[in-house]
Amino acid sequence: MKDEEVVARFDGRGRVELLLGRLENVFQRNIGQIAYAFGYRMLSTEIIGRSRIRYLYERDDSPRAARLG
Repeated sequence: MKDEEVVARFDGRGRVELLLGRLENVFQRNIGQIAYAFGYRMLSTEIIGRSRIRYLYERDDSPRAARLG
């Protein structure tokens, strides 16, 4: 998944789920940075089978996050 596709997922919705292959995960190290920049925090990471990883992010609307952003 390219950075542009990742950015498009963080469009203001409450939760964002990204399903990546393990090889994609190796090359996509900046997902967390993108999520943080758009005001999201990671809820969970789940390994699905041998070749897939699911990341779940939630929009962080807390007052502390708003001050940091």
